[in-house]
Amino acid sequence: MYVQTLADVSRDYPNLFDFLILQAQRRDFSEIEELLNTANDVCQTNLDTIYAHVDWNKFRDGFDKEVVTNLFNWITSGCISELSGQMPQEDVYAEMIRYLRLLKPVMYKPDCIG
Repeated sequence: MYVQTLADVSRDYPNLFDFLILQAQRRDFSEIEELLNTANDVCQTNLDTIYAHVDWNKFRDGFDKEVVTNLFNWITSGCISELSGQMPQEDVYAEMIRYLRLLKPVMYKPDCIG
């Protein structure tokens, strides 16, 4: 699962996401452009793989692909950036899953909740 991979990567490289966030805020990307391009390609491939298996018909009206992907990305990246230094990565992963599970009854059509 993508969230587990993020947790594993942040455990192995605890400062990677802080680094990427700081670099994304820079105005001069010349010295890190190749790194960011590679990271963007890997992230996009992972996201494409994950979202290719999503049954978008299960979502209520108003939860289109952009809204769902934004919520998912914000929860996962927020948990990683806010919690990685405070708790073990397995707990960060568990917290991500807890937040995502809270959204399921709100986002899914009632007959699709199982």
